[in-house]
Amino acid sequence: MTEKGKGWVCEVNGQIVGFTIIDLLENSVWALFVDPDFAEKEIGKKLHKLMLGWYFQQTKYKIVL
Repeated sequence: MTEKGKGWVCEVNGQIVGFTIIDLLENSVWALFVDPDFAEKEIGKKLHKLMLGWYFQQTKYKIVL
């Protein structure tokens, strides 16, 4: 995974409650999952922001607003 992309996890009290993985070679999000018990805590949004921030630093693709 370290050659092809990167992943992040979110832990709450030692329990993994969410994770995301992005694939640089395929330019795709491979996974973004959050435990349903933690769905309303913006964990997915934070993981998404971390992942895309890193992705755009690694690639030629830029966000155009």
